[in-house]
Amino acid sequence: MEYNNNGSARTFDRILASLGLEKAAASAGNIHPQQITFKNAAARDTYLQLAGVPADQQAAFPMEITVLTGSDITVTPSQPLVINPGTTSPVGVHFDTLTLETGGQIQCNTAVVMTVENFIKQ
Repeated sequence: MEYNNNGSARTFDRILASLGLEKAAASAGNIHPQQITFKNAAARDTYLQLAGVPADQQAAFPMEITVLTGSDITVTPSQPLVINPGTTSPVGVHFDTLTLETGGQIQCNTAVVMTVENFIKQ
């Protein structure tokens, strides 16, 4: 099964731009969390809108968040994607391509806001 978000402006790229981050390759085992502090409420609201957070829930989000990003992530049975609490909640998780192999697991141990541009389930 494969899902592709083929919008004219890629959501992943727009989210990275709203966070001031560069695209970088990572694997499920070496994704490093980053602390992001928004300059103002408008910047935070732009990010939350891109991440799909409903407008009525946006005011409750902090001005600082923990984010995990990656360009091409493969989750395998021996290398699950485990999302643990950061210094803030929720944790923003944004991937360009996420491949979930048979038997692979995504474990969320905290509140998560996740976007995936291309999802591939094998």
